[in-house]
Amino acid sequence: MTADISFAVPYYSAPEYLRGALESLRSQTHLNWEAVVVDDASPNSVADLITEFDDRRITYVRNDTNLGLAANWNKALALTNAPLVCILHSDDLLEPQYASTMVDLMTTSPDATAGHCRVSIIGANGLPRRTLTDAVKQIIQPKAKGLVVSAGEDGLASMLRGSWIYCPTLCFRRSHLPSVPFDHSWRFMLDFDLIARMFLNGQQIIGTTGKLYRYRRHDGAQTRVLTNELTRFEEELAFYGQMYRAAKERQWLTAQRHAQRATVIRLHLLLRVASCLTHLHFASAGKAVRLMLRRVK
Repeated sequence: MTADISFAVPYYSAPEYLRGALESLRSQTHLNWEAVVVDDASPNSVADLITEFDDRRITYVRNDTNLGLAANWNKALALTNAPLVCILHSDDLLEPQYASTMVDLMTTSPDATAGHCRVSIIGANGLPRRTLTDAVKQIIQPKAKGLVVSAGEDGLASMLRGSWIYCPTLCFRRSHLPSVPFDHSWRFMLDFDLIARMFLNGQQIIGTTGKLYRYRRHDGAQTRVLTNELTRFEEELAFYGQMYRAAKERQWLTAQRHAQRATVIRLHLLLRVASCLTHLHFASAGKAVRLMLRRVK
């Protein structure tokens, strides 16, 4: 029997987190799911870990060479079969009702390209964690009860104001995905880029305000590495430039304005300047200032 929902699980490191992610998957109240763990040539195979679970719904594939983030995500998606598919980050956790809620949400909204939920933030130890970034997202996210509908210019402008949708929570309708969902040219913006293309193409994303996903923030995460290197900010500004031009072409004035202002990015850079100066990293502080003043065009 074909599964109702698939979980593509890209993996590279931290087997202890992967174990937790798969345990949370096996705790789902909706039982008709499948998962494919795609190991991107990690230093140590986790084949034995997968065998321990002894669950026919979980498949393990190991790449011969490292494909990189986007290519591995695309491969993981391609290896799944269900009409609904999610990218489950191997260091995150699902609440037991995630799968059942997404199946119901997408069944009752047949025109939606993807569904999402809200998150609880946890740290490396799995305990609740509070960060300024997540506090800002809570302020920016739409104040709604029940269903949140995002589409077109309003959807794009809302995300450019502050990317309040946590992309790992997304459940995609496979038939609505492009042949190559994630663009290999991005290291950090690949999921936001996919959401933006959906809005630009007239597709709709729906969400529930229920917190069904536990999003882990820890020092080993790719996001933290790219933030410390300032690489993420260069990529974010380049992406906002693309969105500015796309919005201008469509005469989406609100989205164009948010893209050009890039307020959240500049505020984040200001915090990086303060952090760099505190730690006497003057060269990095200078680079952050130059990025903060860069014009989006």
